[in-house]
Amino acid sequence: MTNVGETLPQIRKIALALDGSESSLRACEAAAIVAQGFKATVDAVCVLPHFFFPQGNRTSDDPAHASLEKAVAMLTSYEGVTAASKIIEAKSSSISEALINYVEEEKSDLLVCGHRGSGGFDRLLLGSVSSSLVSHCPAPVLVVRDGSQREMGFNQILVGTDGSDNAWRGVALATSIARALSSKLTFANVVFNPPVSYSVGAGEWLDEALRQERAAAQNIVVKAQSFAKDKEIESDTKVIDDMHSPVEALTKLAQKGDYNLIVVGTRGLGGFKKLALGSTAGGIVHYAHCSVLVVR
Repeated sequence: MTNVGETLPQIRKIALALDGSESSLRACEAAAIVAQGFKATVDAVCVLPHFFFPQGNRTSDDPAHASLEKAVAMLTSYEGVTAASKIIEAKSSSISEALINYVEEEKSDLLVCGHRGSGGFDRLLLGSVSSSLVSHCPAPVLVVRDGSQREMGFNQILVGTDGSDNAWRGVALATSIARALSSKLTFANVVFNPPVSYSVGAGEWLDEALRQERAAAQNIVVKAQSFAKDKEIESDTKVIDDMHSPVEALTKLAQKGDYNLIVVGTRGLGGFKKLALGSTAGGIVHYAHCSVLVVR
């Protein structure tokens, strides 16, 4: 386990990706909630391909400009939230590349985007764009599902951890969010026991391996819980021990427990590695009923 440090990570600067879709408006609400908790600033960003990039002065009739105006009004309706807006040009055909470059240049602490985009000036976000952002963005990426974020907030957070470096960075950031937003945390580890294991005659060897893995999983979630407690944040732990894949296990637990945010890392360990992540992160983003924060 990597030592995540004594100081909790802070979110001071948020990049919000917009495309005018309902999904990106839900993302706007989520960005405002996080910004309010951390007293962060929000940069609402619309990326347009070169051939759509406005020339000269923009007007309110310009869809991108109108979308940004609406977003800034929504953001600043939350007490204490400050926001700015910007339209940037995608010099290549990649919207996600332009957003990632923006995050790197501005040193944003968090990128917030919707789960899917619209059909107008449309393919800013998402689907393939959100997947690319999750895979390549250097900052944590919050992918927001549809539904009223203003009503739900992020009061119930499920954190998937396997003890890897990225997973522990997720533990630290989730703990920081829980402190800022007064959220309840649950740390979970999945012991994946595929049914095929019992068809190869492993017998006692398999039983012993699973026993060791269960003990390791319990140790990991207890360490995460201890870390949060040191920061004066109470939390629960959960070891999921069944024949479901990590993606299925975490998404089902999140839905059953009415969690409104799942936090995971981008890569896992080499052993029982696929809790958090690589392909598991993408699967959770795709299938989860709630918003997902991916930390690298």
